[in-house]
Amino acid sequence: MGILPPPLRKMPIARVLCRRLVKYFPEYFAARLRKPVLVFGFNNSAKSTIMQELLRNSEVNLYPDEGNYEFWFPGFFPWLQSHRNVPPIWYAPEEFVKAVVHSREEGFRVARSYLGAYQWLTGGEYMLNDSGMLAAILPDIASVFPDARYIRIQRDGRVVSYLLARQEWSLMMRNPAKYKSLNIEMDFQNVLRKVAKYWAYTVSRGDEVKELKRESFLEVHYETWCQNPDKVIQEISVFLGFSVNISGSGMNPSIGNMNAQILAEFTEEDMATVIDAIGPTLVAKGYMWGDEIK
Repeated sequence: MGILPPPLRKMPIARVLCRRLVKYFPEYFAARLRKPVLVFGFNNSAKSTIMQELLRNSEVNLYPDEGNYEFWFPGFFPWLQSHRNVPPIWYAPEEFVKAVVHSREEGFRVARSYLGAYQWLTGGEYMLNDSGMLAAILPDIASVFPDARYIRIQRDGRVVSYLLARQEWSLMMRNPAKYKSLNIEMDFQNVLRKVAKYWAYTVSRGDEVKELKRESFLEVHYETWCQNPDKVIQEISVFLGFSVNISGSGMNPSIGNMNAQILAEFTEEDMATVIDAIGPTLVAKGYMWGDEIK
């Protein structure tokens, strides 16, 4: 149990105090972190929704946002406000990650300090962090979190690539100057191709950690969650090592899987672009048959 009473745990005061503690006592709070759980997956994979269901258990604590601005990608996130001369992560993930890692003299130790301080302040046996960008740097942070458990939320790469591409395309249209300054092509098919390749990159980075941390790694699928959310919550709780009372949880017996509706929005060109970019990864992850790749 932390020092803050329950009503204050989810209020901004906890994060303000957390920043102060990390600034003055970074090593102390890095050592205070216990049972860290790093949750990752591509945007629009239902990570946040699943985590909210886990929070029904009082043993579970969740950092109040992804932490990208504060401790994972400080100075690089949000990208449009950053002064770094590097393309966005979805456009050139290897270049982006290399720049981030090069800038971190402390080797991501501050991320551990933040999570440790927040857990010390607010309690919880398990300290979770849920970030959509985290997969890209997982192999680079593994040594700082030797005690971590990893939960990957996976969803059809065609769907999540298309959804993020539309979002990024919209941002480009509203804020073209910075993209043009880096010679980023202002074309939707190019954006879709780059985002799809970024999805495959995050899958590969997650697989690297999975190979190293098999006993501490759990993969959950959006499609399974939609079909049976209780089963997924039970699976996660067993993986982490605590029991959860499913009965009376208030969850629906099933949640609408939107994959088919989103795939129906694809033009032939959209689908051809995605399959050309990441077809083998889609097949490897069970989202397509091999004969669909021309």
